[in-house]
Amino acid sequence: MLSISLKEEEALKAIRKVNSEIPFGGMQISKDQGQFLKTIVKLINAENILDIGTFTGYSALCFAIASSVNAKIISCELYERWGKIAFDNWKKFDYEKKIELKIAPAKETLQNLISQDKEFDLIFIDADKINYETYYELSLKLLRQNGVILIDNVFFYSEVLKETDTPAAIAIKKFNKKLFEDKRVFISTLPIGDGLTIAVKH
Repeated sequence: MLSISLKEEEALKAIRKVNSEIPFGGMQISKDQGQFLKTIVKLINAENILDIGTFTGYSALCFAIASSVNAKIISCELYERWGKIAFDNWKKFDYEKKIELKIAPAKETLQNLISQDKEFDLIFIDADKINYETYYELSLKLLRQNGVILIDNVFFYSEVLKETDTPAAIAIKKFNKKLFEDKRVFISTLPIGDGLTIAVKH
């Protein structure tokens, strides 16, 4: 298991506690997913990381903990309510300087980053499911060669295996098929949390 300090473990526990007490707290990635994110950061030595879907800041904090002191994380969040909670969580444990929070539609933030010629080693997609394909295509433009995109909720509570009229489930099923056929990336899907796909850019 990746070794982290007592301070770092306290920070992660604090966010898990916050999420256990608020509406929609289940949107947080699982503890084992967080551990996996940290491992990937270490594995590829990710210095520039893009987090699409901040919520209360757990995934961004995992990236901040695992990356070097010179690393930079940009975290995208649509709602100021969640962004404020995330920032407070990061600040409490002195990680707020390492993470740049963008409160805006993620599509808009990604397009701005493209216009600035930004490049990332690692991108995590865990936002509204309807726009996964859009986020993925924009992420590929921002990702360096051999960089990694991690996509959460690809099982969508097992609905991808059923006949469904749920727009989000339909979008994820379509997106999963696209990923499977996409020759621009090498993929692997893991049964962690609600399903996590790793896509490595050729």
